[in-house]
Amino acid sequence: MASPVALDSTQIAEFLQLVKGSDSVELKVTVPEPHHRSTIGALGLDPLQAQIRQVFFFDTPDLRLEAAGVIVRARRIQGKGADSTVKLRPVVPSELRKSLRMNAAFNVEVDALPGGFVCSGTLKGAPTADDVAAAARGEYPIRKLFSKEQRAYYEEHAPEGVALADLTVLGPIFVLKLRLYPPELDRRLVAEAWFYPDGERILELSTRCETNEAFQVAAETRAFLESRGVDLSGEQQTKTRKALQYFADALQPKIVPRWEFRTFGDAGVSFDDEPERVQESDEVYILSLHGDASVKVRDGLMDVKLLERVDEHGLEQWRPVLKAKLPLARRDVSLLVGALGIAAPDLEDKPYTLDDVVALSDDLRAVDVHKHREHHLVDGCMVEVSTVGGMQTVAVESEDPALVVQTVRKLGLEGHANTCLARGLKTLTGFGARYAVIDVGTNSVKFHIGERRPDGWHTVVDRAEVTQLGEGLDESGLLQAGPVTRTADAIAGMVEEARRGGTAEVAAVGTAGLRIASNSSELIDEVRERTGVEIEVIPGEEEARLAYLAATSALELGDAELAVFDTGGGSSQFTFGRPGDIEDQFSVDVGAVRFTEGFGLAEAVSKVALRAARDAIAADLSRLDGRSVDAVVGLGGAVTNLAAVKHGLKKYDADVVQGTILARTEIERQIELYRKRSADERRAIPGLQPKRAEVILAGACVVAAVLEKLGADSLTVSDRGLRHGLLEARFGAVQSAVV
Repeated sequence: MASPVALDSTQIAEFLQLVKGSDSVELKVTVPEPHHRSTIGALGLDPLQAQIRQVFFFDTPDLRLEAAGVIVRARRIQGKGADSTVKLRPVVPSELRKSLRMNAAFNVEVDALPGGFVCSGTLKGAPTADDVAAAARGEYPIRKLFSKEQRAYYEEHAPEGVALADLTVLGPIFVLKLRLYPPELDRRLVAEAWFYPDGERILELSTRCETNEAFQVAAETRAFLESRGVDLSGEQQTKTRKALQYFADALQPKIVPRWEFRTFGDAGVSFDDEPERVQESDEVYILSLHGDASVKVRDGLMDVKLLERVDEHGLEQWRPVLKAKLPLARRDVSLLVGALGIAAPDLEDKPYTLDDVVALSDDLRAVDVHKHREHHLVDGCMVEVSTVGGMQTVAVESEDPALVVQTVRKLGLEGHANTCLARGLKTLTGFGARYAVIDVGTNSVKFHIGERRPDGWHTVVDRAEVTQLGEGLDESGLLQAGPVTRTADAIAGMVEEARRGGTAEVAAVGTAGLRIASNSSELIDEVRERTGVEIEVIPGEEEARLAYLAATSALELGDAELAVFDTGGGSSQFTFGRPGDIEDQFSVDVGAVRFTEGFGLAEAVSKVALRAARDAIAADLSRLDGRSVDAVVGLGGAVTNLAAVKHGLKKYDADVVQGTILARTEIERQIELYRKRSADERRAIPGLQPKRAEVILAGACVVAAVLEKLGADSLTVSDRGLRHGLLEARFGAVQSAVV
């Protein structure tokens, strides 16, 4: 009712432009349901004097007309017969055909309600009340309720392939309409009460006015209603939208989502009895790098299911959200790309084929799948054993999660990961397949999940837990009970997380701590028993090789003669060779912690003191003397922090750090930056991790000394570690995309 007054300046300008070409303005407001009775009393309305109307809408069950802005309606009106309308909204009056505007049955009106407005173009017809009733019963063609002009107007704007004869009756809605003429308002006010089958009601108050009167009439009417105590502050409701949605929902089958447990890979499941039924099918699945929704085409129908919940047993509940015939309407495609996790593109108002959908993003892939499916019933639970691309997949499904758990146990599937079909297909095709690696170190356990993408590995999870496995190892030569338990717990949690994340396989390796300990089998056996994962203890040479592979695999270094070094707190490791060809590897006792403590480098120091530290570092790096290489690659905390400071990163970003070129001049600049500051002052430097403040000066000096010894002007930074090398070495190959 106060619509134009409540608009902002931009909306007012648009409103004024629309009303210039409109025939009238209808000002509307809906009253909150708790205030219906008081409003009726305040306005002196007598329901017994109301005119009864019966309203029918016509649309498809999925409301394709409404999505296209087309409203088709017919009404039976007490004492007045009937009418029918074909309405298009929104419209721009100046863009409408002149012949249409000259039709006496056509009206252009702006409907305004608090906070918004819409301009509609409505073409009316005059069927009989009996014909409307017969059409609602399915005994009279819907198209005959509309005139020739209305049918042409409909065909001009309806979605392709949606004829009047294809529409479904959505209704009826019963409406009571009252008119009153308050003397102090000096104009007609209309009250409409819409009664929905679920018991909800909408009470709308409205008045119609000339286009040039809209602002004045809105203000006068609002003042009148407020003087009568009518509440105008409630959320506005749209009568038509609510009616359409109510009946569309009522037409949808009541789908109870099923709980599912699915293995992907040979689970050894077989049945003595014949299956309930056997099916062969050819399907197309759409896989996405950004989600694992079940999106497939079978028999020309697009079927979409979304994961709704995962329970404490790891069961997944999937809900169907779309089943539509190809080609798809824009509205269906919008739902589809949302399910696939794709950023919504600007969709055209056109039919979309399967190829059109896949072409929306490079992160989508269509995979042809032939399935051989055998259905069994086990204690009332559905079990489907399928062969997909030569791989067995067993699905256990029921609306009752307890029954699924019971059947999974009965079939001996408890030890298997629950892997949805989309994730399984990604493993088969290599498109978005996930693998997990665990690096069991002496101080911490590092965990990484990588997703294989067309452009290389994408990090899904990368984290570490400090478990201090080597606590007490130096003194006894044995792993202690507490550290073993802590480490086993950490690994078990990582394996569980990996399986929840849909990984195809988990690889775990142990390094120095497990090599040294004479009882490392205690940890290995416990992890195997709890998770089924075998920890492989790798020799030092393999550890160095994997670290070298990690550092070089994602960098474009050509066939250069390389020096790859990793400087840490107590030592630095060096590898010399070419990508894929290691010539020499060794470790020296040059680390940031030792030199920080020995030369007081945690605080600001003089140039003389710093020179002494740098001379000592150079002396301990004498094994590098005389070596010459084409390129240097550095990794480790000191190197990555130097890169982060170069970029001024407020938050560490591995993608920015990876591949950074650090020149000797930049390293010298940072050495001077740290030399003048205490550890606390260094912590304010953007890019420097606070925990590195004490040791960064020594670390930077080590890096500078390495470059000086090797005669290099710069180095390339690698953010990657052993776990990345293990991922590349074990799971680097991409498989075929056809199953």
